[in-house]
Amino acid sequence: MLSDQEFEKAYEQVRPGLLRFVRSRVKDSHAAHDLVQEVYIKAARHRERFDTSRSFSSWIYTIARNACIDH
Repeated sequence: MLSDQEFEKAYEQVRPGLLRFVRSRVKDSHAAHDLVQEVYIKAARHRERFDTSRSFSSWIYTIARNACIDH
């Protein structure tokens, strides 16, 4: 499991691209920001599920893709 500090660092690295990714799918800047916040909360809440031998960005983008679909 990622520590709080490791999670924050990894998230901050992917956040700009994540926002672009979500914005390109929902076509609404305000909704995109809200969804990215939801993705952060969901990922933080369930970070024990993250397999540290895998890519953090793939994991969080999957969460974001699902959030866009649910939106």
